[in-house]
Amino acid sequence: MHAFACTLLLAMIAQPQPASPALGSPVSWAPDGRWVAFWQTIERLEPPPAGSPSNPKIQQIWATEIASRRCSLIEESSWPLTAPSWGPTGRLLAFGRFVPRDGESPGPIVRGRFEVVVMSVRQPMRRFVVQSSMVLERPRTSEWGECSISWSGDGVFLAVTIPARTPSVAILNAQKGDVVRLLERARAPIWSQDGSVLAFLSSELSGESVEYVERTGAGISAERHRVMSSGVCSAPRFGDNPHELVVVHRKPTGRGADFLELFRAIPTGPIRTPIAELGFARDAPGLRELTAFDLSPDGDRYLAAAGQPNGDCALIWGSARERHVFKRFFVLDPSLAPTSFALSPDGVSAAFRLGTVHDPGLVGVIDLTTEDTWPIVPNATSANAWRSLFLGRIERLLRQARGDGLDAAKSRLSALPLPEELELRPDLAGRMTRLANLGLALDRQSARQGESHSGSREELENRITLEYLAGAHASALETLERLRPSLEDRADRLSLLKLRVQVLWAKGDLAEAESLVRELIAREGDSMRIVEDTPAGPLITDERTRDQAWLHQAAARIQAARVNPTPAQAESPRSDPSPAIELEQLLAPFELPNTRRERP
Repeated sequence: MHAFACTLLLAMIAQPQPASPALGSPVSWAPDGRWVAFWQTIERLEPPPAGSPSNPKIQQIWATEIASRRCSLIEESSWPLTAPSWGPTGRLLAFGRFVPRDGESPGPIVRGRFEVVVMSVRQPMRRFVVQSSMVLERPRTSEWGECSISWSGDGVFLAVTIPARTPSVAILNAQKGDVVRLLERARAPIWSQDGSVLAFLSSELSGESVEYVERTGAGISAERHRVMSSGVCSAPRFGDNPHELVVVHRKPTGRGADFLELFRAIPTGPIRTPIAELGFARDAPGLRELTAFDLSPDGDRYLAAAGQPNGDCALIWGSARERHVFKRFFVLDPSLAPTSFALSPDGVSAAFRLGTVHDPGLVGVIDLTTEDTWPIVPNATSANAWRSLFLGRIERLLRQARGDGLDAAKSRLSALPLPEELELRPDLAGRMTRLANLGLALDRQSARQGESHSGSREELENRITLEYLAGAHASALETLERLRPSLEDRADRLSLLKLRVQVLWAKGDLAEAESLVRELIAREGDSMRIVEDTPAGPLITDERTRDQAWLHQAAARIQAARVNPTPAQAESPRSDPSPAIELEQLLAPFELPNTRRERP
């Protein structure tokens, strides 16, 4: 029996189907923790150059400095790229790429080669041909981003995932580029820090298994040792001990509820000692899946993300050595599920990726202690994608937060919830405030980087949404003024006035809000007189329009708030007076005739 002993971190999650390992597109930290490198795709804004594929997306590799948040473009290609990986000294960066044959025309299937590029700031770029003949199937190129590269701790070897329907792992001499060993049906390689052992996932019909090979001097042993043969749902990880291997395992509990639990296991023997019990979802009907997992380089701290039955995603951060869970929390919002993690070298921060496994999406960094989160925004395309994410999540939360503040049969003022509706759902209000503040911070960052904004109606309306939910009511009023010139319809300008009433109400300027709504009632009329013929003769009734109904209900609620203000309204600061505005100025050139009319 082989003497290699492994410590297995087992996350027991009930599911009878073969596990699907949580990989995603990895983000790579430099060993000193100052930089992260990552792969992303962006929409093509210009027609592709001659000889390039008609794929609407471009693949890029970026490096971002953590302290300054400065982003540097490393590589951009119309052809597929793999995820990058920093070398053990932090001076080298390696990634894989597809290179088409000369004269090969773009099509559904393209022939070329797969090579690994090693870049350095002080040395010429090196290119190693790993596979001289490769057939690229373009519909599968999005999967290249989850193909990882791993350096041995001494920088002698590179383990590279070769993209294919059934991936394989090539072990290269990092100086010469020679392929020392090819591991069939393998992916997600990871070297131990001393470079003595390479672990990887091996594809089986029943699912994934974890295997490893050992280094023998200048070569690699021919024997593949199996550590775990079923239920694997993450890539393996090493800590600082080459004989401690970490992997996430799926297993039914048989208790009608699922839980996550850490175990220490020796593959060469039956002894398994529990390390720590996460106690997650023990009383819940079942976890959906593990979406991301990573272990810090010292083998102590781990970070896991697992779906809950309600569709939310929880993060669990803890210590395997101390058998302690630090906290359970989320990234940005509980509804967002990371597809991959990369813990920083000190284990207190994590780079994460949002999206799906095959559409990796967005990259950000979170401080695990303070939970401060910032998106990585290398270009305007990423900034727009982050804005769309924030606004999309806010829209989902708005649908939950809007109650019966106004009669649904009448009219809502806008998509934004009324102040009283937010007070009834403080949990949702807090989540929307967090997302809105992140959106505004993103706008400020874009402004510092010189990004121009069109000032379109849609852009200004989105900004009003963020400012209103973030509590920046004075700024929302100013943005309303910027929006006014783009409104050419009388109904739109009237809606803007009503929205101003709501912002003033939320801001705590109840007197001004009531004054404005009363003036609008006077101009809109109290009701519309309707004359109808009936068998008993003409019948005259008064009926309010949707706008009239909203104005009267808003007036009653604002008056009630003035009589019995909430603590927030009572303490509302008045240091930022609302910009003055005249109704005639706002509604010009449209007139507001008396809307009382008769219908025969």
